[in-house]
Amino acid sequence: MERVDPYLYFGVKNSYRILVQQKSLSDILDESSQQSGNVHEHNPPVFYIGPDEEYDNEDIQVMINVFEKKEQYEKCAELIKLIK
Repeated sequence: MERVDPYLYFGVKNSYRILVQQKSLSDILDESSQQSGNVHEHNPPVFYIGPDEEYDNEDIQVMINVFEKKEQYEKCAELIKLIK
């Protein structure tokens, strides 16, 4: 499995969760604020595609590439459905 920058991965993962309607922005921010332990070890509430931004096919392809590197192919399949 290829290494992916953690911030890029978290951003792509959070954007994915919004795009496929698994989570709302509020859900993600609530999860982030409720993390225990050292604040410097938390998963940051970052986004590859801003929650209010439009996406294009290039954005979706970048997200697919990230999930391919992490071998999360079911997410790739869901994203392919979003290509315009």
